[in-house]
Formats: sequence, C-alpha cells, structure tokens
Amino acid sequence: MTKRCRQEGHASAYHTFTHDEVPVVRANLLSWFDTHRRCLPWRGDKPPYDNPSPGRSLPSDAYAVWVSEVMLQQTRVDTVIPYYERWMKRFPSIADLASASMEDVNEMWAGLGYYRRARFLLEGAQWAMKECGGLLPTSVPGLKKVPGIGEYTAGAIASIAFGQRVPLVDGNVVRVLSRVRAIAAAPNASNALKLHWALAGDIVDYERPGDFNQALMELGATVCTQHNPSCSACPIESICLARQEGCQSSRPAHNRNGITSDIEMCTVCCAEGDIPDPVGVVTRYPLKKLKQRVTEQSTRVCCVESDGRVLLVKRACKGLLAGQWAFPCWERFGDQLDRALTDDSALAVHRGIGPVQHIFTHIRMTIDITYARFPSDPAVTSGTDTETRWVPVADFDNAKLTTGVRKVWQAVRRHLSARRQTSITTFVRHI
Repeated sequence: MTKRCRQEGHASAYHTFTHDEVPVVRANLLSWFDTHRRCLPWRGDKPPYDNPSPGRSLPSDAYAVWVSEVMLQQTRVDTVIPYYERWMKRFPSIADLASASMEDVNEMWAGLGYYRRARFLLEGAQWAMKECGGLLPTSVPGLKKVPGIGEYTAGAIASIAFGQRVPLVDGNVVRVLSRVRAIAAAPNASNALKLHWALAGDIVDYERPGDFNQALMELGATVCTQHNPSCSACPIESICLARQEGCQSSRPAHNRNGITSDIEMCTVCCAEGDIPDPVGVVTRYPLKKLKQRVTEQSTRVCCVESDGRVLLVKRACKGLLAGQWAFPCWERFGDQLDRALTDDSALAVHRGIGPVQHIFTHIRMTIDITYARFPSDPAVTSGTDTETRWVPVADFDNAKLTTGVRKVWQAVRRHLSARRQTSITTFVRHI
C-alpha cells in the first residue's frame, strides 16, 4: 500500500480510510479477534475470565450488554467482572431490576464509583417495563430514549445484541483511530469526536458488526495501549499512519503553493509545533484531553457512635451521590449536631480529624471530621424526614458503602488508634 504522512496544512482526506484499506481493517481485525478475544462473562463465556478465548462470541443478551457497558465506563475490566456477576445473580432480568429499590441497587453498586450509572440502570429498567414490556429497543434512536443510554451505549447494544451495523466510540476506539489515522487532536474535542464517529462508521463490518466493534475496543485495551503499544502484534499495523510517519523517506515535501482552493483542508488537527512528541512516535496520538475545570469543595461530617453502632443518613435523592448512605454533615444537620456536641451528654468528642480528600469526576472534596460517642441515640436528624440507619461497628467494614464514607471511617480509626484507643467502642472524653 502507498505510504502517507501527515504534513502541516494537510487535506482532511488524509485521515479517511481508502477503498482498499477498509476490507483490510475488517478482515484483519475480525481474524485477530477470533484468536485473541478475551473470555468475559457478558460474552456468555465460562470462567476463568480475562484470558484469551479463541472462537466467536456467543449470541449476546441485550440486558447483559447494557449492564456490562455501563459498568465498564471509566472502570477496568478486571474490576467489573465480580461486580457484574453479583449484579446478574441479584438482578438477572430487566424485570428483576425494575422491581428493585434504589437502596438495593446502590448496595450492589457500592465501591464501583460513579453512582449515577446505577441510578440510570434502575430508571432505564423501569422505563423499559413501562414502555416496551420489559424489552430494550433494537435501534440506536430507540435505545437513546432509554434514560441514561447515550450514543456509545446505544451503539454497543444495537451492534452486539441486535446485529445492527452501527459504530461505537469509547476511549479505546479513539486511541486506535487517532493512531491509525494520525489525528493530532485532543480526544474530547468536539470536532475530533465527530471525526472519530464518522471513521468508526465507515469501517463497521456488515456481517459481524458486534464482533467488529468489540474487536476495535479490545485492540485498544490490549494492544494499542496508552503508553506501551505492541505495534508488532497489531493486525492493522500495515495501514497505521502513525507508524508510517516514522519513515522519513515517505514524507512528502511541504508545499503551500501546491494546495489548490478546491481541496478541503483539515480543521481537526493541531499545528505540528503544538504536538509534544516527535514524528514517528506512535504515542504522540492522541493528544492530551482538554482539561476540565476541577471544583474545590469542602464539607464537615460527624461520625456518631452510640451503643456500639454508627449513624448513617441517606443523602438527598438528587445531586452528588444521590440516595447514598453517608455520615451526617453540618450542611444538612448543623444545628442538631451543634446542640448534641455541646449539651454535655457526649462521652467523647474528637474534633479536627483529617482532613480527608476525595476526588469525584470534577470535584475535589476536602472532608473535615468530628467523632462523637453518646450513651444513647442523639437527635441528630430531628425535625427532618431524613432516613437513618445505625450500623453495628462490627459490621461496618462489610457494609456496602461508598469509597468516601470508607475513607472517613478509616481516618477515624487511625486517629483513635494513635491515641491508644484501639476499640472504637471504648473511649475517654477527649476534646
């Protein structure tokens, strides 16, 4: 095949797949996938998982694809596998999930992070029961009507479960396409995303769209990795522009005067001088993501203990960590906490524990902690309709709680241990 090389002021056609390249991509990727596909539960495979399992994927259940794709967003495969298995055992069908409570769902999701995903799964299942008799729509437009299902998840379900010839684009696909087509742009830039979706749509296989899309994602996850790509093991290395750019002899002379007015020029790529890595380094593509602003926030929480139990309150049904169990905070229960800590009934009060930092998607939360032990249950939530829960200290480590709550719990234990109070249920007053 003719080698090409990206140059300053290049045409947009430089990034497209040629008529000859498309069948090569399809055939080589599917052949590679049939040999190297990973054994995964949502593909209908049996354990052991995450190892190569030659052969074609079994027919996929739409609900299984949906759950797995939502869980895999921002989360590693090896982390997702045990969560997926527990989830499918607890909620084996859309009907089972739709009849569950938010608390049941949060309990199964605890520790996986990004809790909005769990809420959207529940809302989507309830929508499917109401609108489609417990089934998922088969087309991308129909799937996008389901709460929480966007373009990517719709493409995954439609192609993998229903055999629709539609593309999907996730972080792995962006990385593969950015290198194969030498796209020098931030992967989350809007014009770059539009190009990636168009390229992915051009190459989807007609006969096996689901397997092809999985192959493209799998290639990015296992071969075309972020820092150490295994180019020699890549089935489409022969058409990779990032690799071809390393051949200096193939670089065409830059000639601004040779550009005619009827050629559509690329408006996606950054200028050559803005690309940090030199030509020939595959990992120069894609460029770093456009930074999103991180908001600094702070909060004060109180770890309240009474009779060997710890108080948790349910967060509001909307907003950050909606519906999750948490320690009472001063933003919601400031007056009640202040009264409880100053009425001389507390057996022990420890202020200024921490602070603990916890990172959400675009929020850096600093948590200041107070610990207080009471002889009887204090009226921390009086005057509110907040749901409360007392968790025995002995059971706390096994409770299904968020990572942030566990960080606070561990900070309290470390603080008390440093003062030779090894049991969280035996204290002397310390102010």
